[in-house]
Amino acid sequence: MHFYNGFTAAEIGDAYGLKKLGPEKLNPFFTRGHLIDLAGLKGAMMEAGQEISLADVRAALQKQNMQEGDIKPGDAIFFNTGWGSLWMKNNDRFNSGEPGIGLEVARWVIDKDLSLTGGDTWAVEVVPNPDKSLAFPCHSELQTKHGIFNRENLTFDDPIADRKYQFVFIFTPAPIKGATGSNGCPIAVT
Repeated sequence: MHFYNGFTAAEIGDAYGLKKLGPEKLNPFFTRGHLIDLAGLKGAMMEAGQEISLADVRAALQKQNMQEGDIKPGDAIFFNTGWGSLWMKNNDRFNSGEPGIGLEVARWVIDKDLSLTGGDTWAVEVVPNPDKSLAFPCHSELQTKHGIFNRENLTFDDPIADRKYQFVFIFTPAPIKGATGSNGCPIAVT
């Protein structure tokens, strides 16, 4: 079992947390963000287990008058599925699974050399995966193999209401030594 930069499981952590690759090593994010409104494209909230395809991403970009070529290396990309509207209203359904990206879109993110993915869901990737033999393959592909970060449980209500699909994304991770993630307050500046 190897992690980003070739670290082995024994090198990366122990019973007290991460020894390598923890959020205390992260710099703040200050980059362009691109919001892909899948719920807006489809006219309703997506369903658990529904995978966002690359065709969906391109159709949403077109509907939002955005060009795929405007998404540059180092940028962040965010996916609004509508699923976040269930949080604190129907937590059983929210936690039962989620819509999200699959390996097709994850590989597109890698090819684009983006720095971060994010979504209004608790994993950003589709759960359950349509391929029943896979569990969280996008986490492995994006984070473990390519060092692409992930922000979960985001709210996009204001930018969507204002039709602001591109913005400056700012996030300073809390430097929690040994943690596998970080809290904080992400900001979209339009």
